[in-house]
Amino acid sequence: MAERIAAYQTSVKWALYNSTTSTYANATEISVGEWNLNINTDLIDTTTTTDSGFRYFIPGLKGAEGSVTFWHEDATDLPIKPGERGKFELYLDSANSTANYTVPVTIGSVEISAAIDGAVEAVVNYQGRGPISGDLYS
Repeated sequence: MAERIAAYQTSVKWALYNSTTSTYANATEISVGEWNLNINTDLIDTTTTTDSGFRYFIPGLKGAEGSVTFWHEDATDLPIKPGERGKFELYLDSANSTANYTVPVTIGSVEISAAIDGAVEAVVNYQGRGPISGDLYS
């Protein structure tokens, strides 16, 4: 039986994309409170009159989207800004450098919130912009 992984063992790395050289900067680890990744496939309806009254779908384009939540540090700039392109390396087990998803992304929005009884939180929402790779996605 496989062992389950506690969320506190996960980690996230961010690398900014350089469009001039078509390369990524060195990935740096960012401290996060939560991350999620949604991998999806469009389903195309190809139902015809010969399908016995049932819908028939075929797979279409694939995509990814998600978010990364982190705590805004005291008086520092956000490490990730809306409109930036880069890649997230999402690790399920920080002790195992091969248990990851690598997702090229475009940052759609950064939501910052502050509650009177909590830390200042920043949620980075992203859209995938190419194929996902990594040891956990093959």
